[in-house]
Amino acid sequence: MKIFTWFLGILGLFLLSLPLLLLFILLEDEANYPTTETFGEQQIVSIQELILQYDPSFFTASGIQRLELNQAETNAVLAYLSRQMNSSNIPWFEGLSASISLAPDTASLSGSLAIRPTVFGRYINYEAGLVPQGKLLRVQSLSIAGLSLPAFILEPMLEYVRTYLQRQSNYQFAESLLSSVTAIQFDDDYLGLGLNWDSANISRVQNQARRLLIDPASSQRLLAYQQVLHDTVLPIAADSRTTELHRLLVPLFSHALADPGDPRTENQEIFLILSCYLLNELSLEDLLGSDAALLESPPQLRVTIESRDDLPRHLVASAAIAAYADDNLANLLAVYKEVYDSRSSSGFSFSDMTANMVGTRIGILSSDSREQAQDLQRFFAAVETDSAYMPVVGPPDGISEAEFARLYDNRTSPAYLQQLQEIEAEIEELSVFRPRQP
Repeated sequence: MKIFTWFLGILGLFLLSLPLLLLFILLEDEANYPTTETFGEQQIVSIQELILQYDPSFFTASGIQRLELNQAETNAVLAYLSRQMNSSNIPWFEGLSASISLAPDTASLSGSLAIRPTVFGRYINYEAGLVPQGKLLRVQSLSIAGLSLPAFILEPMLEYVRTYLQRQSNYQFAESLLSSVTAIQFDDDYLGLGLNWDSANISRVQNQARRLLIDPASSQRLLAYQQVLHDTVLPIAADSRTTELHRLLVPLFSHALADPGDPRTENQEIFLILSCYLLNELSLEDLLGSDAALLESPPQLRVTIESRDDLPRHLVASAAIAAYADDNLANLLAVYKEVYDSRSSSGFSFSDMTANMVGTRIGILSSDSREQAQDLQRFFAAVETDSAYMPVVGPPDGISEAEFARLYDNRTSPAYLQQLQEIEAEIEELSVFRPRQP
């Protein structure tokens, strides 16, 4: 009897210490993949190009579309989604990284998860084997800290994680996006997705986005910037139906300079307000609801750079996406369709791309650090010409896809890359990107 009691005691002690033992085994002191890596400019550009390429307006009548990504593009999307998780409000969670390797009928997902530091370590390094199963992905294998987890542990653990994440707003939003997936295919350097982006899916995603996008404090600041925009546009509209973009930027950024708040948040909100004004289908009412009715809408002007009204739309929309790139996923969706609507319908355009590249650089600077954000505010509060932040590009230069293929073959050809380098050199010389004295 004593032996049995002793055995039960040992067993109970083992079960009680099992969680600590697992932590000791699974947690490590170093991450195999950085969990705080900055979301790079090239990754933002990749996301923008994917958004433009796969806008729902290109879908067939049935709403079915084939989305095809290479491995680099897939990892850009994963990097963006990881940044969204990193801004979540999970108490114990401090960061996530993920990288995928694509092969025929399978994919390998590797990364690191950072938690609050413990005596056992703070990083969970993982590797997962994924296989497509209809419109879902099945986790075929999972190893943590080099240890493979058996199925009887893996399956309930994944179900617990999914149940836990369902309470997080970013995960709910991602689920609403993934509900449109109808098929998944893996191959060498290839991810194929079948999508059914019908009106019901679009409405579900938009509704979820609006719930995530604007908090009460942001709402009040957006209303204040809308009032500044109204007061700026009203006297201009009395004499003209056209104005240059910098005439709107100066008062908005001057107002931000006088505000003691975080300049990064202020810059995000300025570009969001300008997106609402310049892009027809992005309305302030969609963002703020009934609060937007408190203000009179500013008169609609034709806002230009070099007498072209397409360039401001490209620049502002790209700046808004880049400024919010490390923020809530819903902000990206809020402007994605308008980026498509703002582009020329005449096909590929180097001038459009230049405006997008400038906007991306400005958006990154506007929210990267407090010092850079405030420096940008000072620049735009005093800017006198559009040429200080946008190269001279001349009249519209759109060419068809067939003409592009004839001239440049593809986006990796020497001729195309040479043209791209020349554009980047011109952008680098702009006043807005030159170092300034504090």
